[in-house]
Amino acid sequence: MTENILDIITVTYNHEKFIAKTIESAMMQKVNFNFSILLLDDLSTDRTKSIIRKYEEEYPENICAFYNNENMYSKQMNNWEFLFKHVTSKYIALLDGDDYWTDPLKLQKQIDFLEANPSFSMCFHNALVTFEDKKKEARLFLSNVQKDVFTVQDLCKKNIIPTASLIFRSSIIKDIPDWFYRCPFGDWPLSLFIAEHGKVKYFNEVMSVYRVHSGGIWSKLDRIAQLKKIIKNTLTMNQLFKKKYQTFFYEELVLNYMELCQLYRTKNIFYLFFYSLKLLLIRKYNKTAISKQEIFKMFLTN
Repeated sequence: MTENILDIITVTYNHEKFIAKTIESAMMQKVNFNFSILLLDDLSTDRTKSIIRKYEEEYPENICAFYNNENMYSKQMNNWEFLFKHVTSKYIALLDGDDYWTDPLKLQKQIDFLEANPSFSMCFHNALVTFEDKKKEARLFLSNVQKDVFTVQDLCKKNIIPTASLIFRSSIIKDIPDWFYRCPFGDWPLSLFIAEHGKVKYFNEVMSVYRVHSGGIWSKLDRIAQLKKIIKNTLTMNQLFKKKYQTFFYEELVLNYMELCQLYRTKNIFYLFFYSLKLLLIRKYNKTAISKQEIFKMFLTN
């Protein structure tokens, strides 16, 4: 085995149903290098902490666990800031406490690629989305992806990277601006920041599972609430990146506003009018985004 070149970053909270499989999916990896799991429990109130301690004892050379004395997420603090300060390896992999990896060669494939391609700052792959309540069939996180190399401009249009698929060069995090750690959402701005430092490789393989469950923050929201949050985050990103990628962010905003308009068309005419005005305002900055005729058509069709 060679030197430790990878740190796996895992943040967990009340994941007693999931954390064992998460850790085991990391420990099943077949690699020719050493790696560490930097694991932070954000003051779980269930059995998550005791489960982590069991695995700490079983894999003392691999697992380095930390336990918050207060819940940082409730204070809108980014737990990655603490874990990034403990990174000592060349690469970083992300693995949330309720996700898991399915391909035992996942890490080796991605590290081999980054080692052989220094012009790439990160790489990611597809994932399977599963639903705990079984009310929906499992589906792919990404479908109909037409290319395998992406740029920062591509990633501005939509957050397409499953968190548990991402591996990137750790040297980049030393330049992360302070605003990143104050941002209420972390994976999308992190991906964009890393993509500013090099090309992005996509592996068209399913190598992880993204769980949707009742304890998930995102899955608790209905579609309207999700869209409003996406819009808020996109507008925030546009400001944080000083409008460098405004044209690309607005492409995403148009789609989100149009979907909101469709949802409100039969529910609330006031909000339909409100978000239609938002679309008209976007035309002021990007006239190719959507035509006035398309906007007016939403009022006329049943």
